[in-house]
Amino acid sequence: MRFTSKQLQSSLIRFFFCLIFCAVISVPFKLMGQYEGDLEILGKSYLNRKPLKNTDIRVTSDSITLSEFNTKDKNTFKLTLAYGKDYDIYLINPSCQTMFFRVLTKNIPENIKNKSTGYSINIPFFPKNGNIIDTLRFEKPFHQVIFDGKSNFVDDTEYMKNFIKNIFLPLDTNNLVNPNAPKPVETQKTKELSVLVGKLTLDDEQQTILSNKTITVLNKKAEIITTCQTNSLGIFVIQNADMSEVNGLSLSLSDSENPSNKKIRLSNSNSELAGLSINSNQKHYFINKDGKNILDKIIDNEYGYKISGKLVAINGTDKKIVSAKNVYLLDEKNKVIQKTKTNLFGNFLFRKVIDGCRYTIAFDSADVTPNYTINLFSVRDKFITKLDSCFNKQFRHSFIANGSGSLKPMIMNDADLKMDVYGKLCGDYKNNPLSNFTIYLLNEKSIKIDSCITNSNGIFSFKRIPFTKELTINCENKNATEKPLRTGLVYDSQDNLIKSIGFAKDQKLNYKPLPTELGKLNELYFDDSWLQVVDGNSSSYDQKTIIENIGFEYNKADLQVHSQLTLDKIALVMQKINNLSVELGAHSDSKGSDARNLKLSDQRANSAKDYLISKGINPNRIFAKGYGESKLINHCANGVECSEEEHAANRRLEFKLIFNK
Repeated sequence: MRFTSKQLQSSLIRFFFCLIFCAVISVPFKLMGQYEGDLEILGKSYLNRKPLKNTDIRVTSDSITLSEFNTKDKNTFKLTLAYGKDYDIYLINPSCQTMFFRVLTKNIPENIKNKSTGYSINIPFFPKNGNIIDTLRFEKPFHQVIFDGKSNFVDDTEYMKNFIKNIFLPLDTNNLVNPNAPKPVETQKTKELSVLVGKLTLDDEQQTILSNKTITVLNKKAEIITTCQTNSLGIFVIQNADMSEVNGLSLSLSDSENPSNKKIRLSNSNSELAGLSINSNQKHYFINKDGKNILDKIIDNEYGYKISGKLVAINGTDKKIVSAKNVYLLDEKNKVIQKTKTNLFGNFLFRKVIDGCRYTIAFDSADVTPNYTINLFSVRDKFITKLDSCFNKQFRHSFIANGSGSLKPMIMNDADLKMDVYGKLCGDYKNNPLSNFTIYLLNEKSIKIDSCITNSNGIFSFKRIPFTKELTINCENKNATEKPLRTGLVYDSQDNLIKSIGFAKDQKLNYKPLPTELGKLNELYFDDSWLQVVDGNSSSYDQKTIIENIGFEYNKADLQVHSQLTLDKIALVMQKINNLSVELGAHSDSKGSDARNLKLSDQRANSAKDYLISKGINPNRIFAKGYGESKLINHCANGVECSEEEHAANRRLEFKLIFNK
């Protein structure tokens, strides 16, 4: 069976941009004689998202073949390239178009040639179809690996973009074959597999999240293909979905789970509504019918979880939040694929983990005080695990990304995230920073988020912007320049060139970063109200109240471990801001007598105060008071039937901030 031109072109474009990626791998510094460093390349071969085996790999330099081998029954290969040459890596498979990518290591700096680095690439092969693909384009490399000017090898994204733009032949109305193209080879159509990512909520005013629910995937005969579960955020991920077979989803809700028999909202990974369920008693369906393919709206082949956690060093009852230290995310081969630093509260965030893959979180044991162990918590202070310290002088925790188990409380909802955006703008060349230029930041719906003016060094920055997967940066020079600018150069915080964009005639610039480029311009983090206090203007937070879910055992005032961690964070803030005092108010639910609740809440408020004092906070800066059930935040008063979750919302500590003049 042949591909239609439209199907093939659409599939290959999506596949190319989904699968070509770079993951920088850190390895120990090595200095053994002159230029002992090398570049290790790990490759995986695919055809229409299916592993492609039995591929010949040929390594050449200056038209001389240096090595050649076959992957046999694997779709993976590994190369170690010495620095000082440029290489062409040919990929030859009888069922596909022969192609090659170029690796440029010849002109890297001398100080880098003693370091070993790594690079990973997933390679999408192309069928030999001369009717649609310009096979002559493959006489040039389809991809280039370049040195980023600092310490790593990365994708040449501009080259990749230009290559894919011209790869498809223009098709005329008569569907003529390119006379210069090789005769097409008949290939059997391989099933195109997709990733379905959805979020389920009740269609009520609160949009109640449907967590831990079983989803059934149905074919056109209403037969079960597979099942999966929603996570704590109501999100489910279905891997390797054959969209020619998948026709619907179903789930069941009991009367207690959905007492009003509301419809269910199905949203995509961007929280956009894909459709409402069709209800039949306690069964709910999302079906492709009447030409409306509702499930196509939740296809997201690039989806990955964002996970965030907190590291705490513990020795007996002594706890230390691990601030400003490196944390690594390793793949199944123990290669570093992401690296970040903990913030003031010990929090870290990794941008993307793929459902079903195995990962390891690692932390250098050299950064730990002797006799302390590293414990991993969620950013909401839920204990996850103790990190082991038995491998390569690192504390580690391995997990499979499936939205459940140890990962579950670490998965971040996009609404929980904020980001800082930082960059530098130069005109035509690096030593020409563009000052006093107005920078506008637009979200994925082209709505202006914020604006700023570049400083004398051309630097622009935005703080605490709501997270968005896409951004557009508009630049405008409102002051006349002596000489019109031709090119705008965008650099990241480390002075690495990100993009070169042409100025319009009216001296305006429009830049929509690719996902990989945006990742170099922004910093993501969990949206914690106490971070705003640390980073913000104290006068703007005076009299502000922050609510913390500090739990206590029933009818007790003793602090639990996760509550102590929350108070540790508050102690850090108060140590950092000397003129900050807090009015600490404890509140209870309505269960029990009013008098007992008032007394218990007062004991809990003073228990929290005593703990802060034990952390070195002056008692004159803490004012504790119990309010009992006098200030409920919902309808759960005496005599009203409420769920445990509704009662728990009233059991809280409130911190009113007071900044002394």
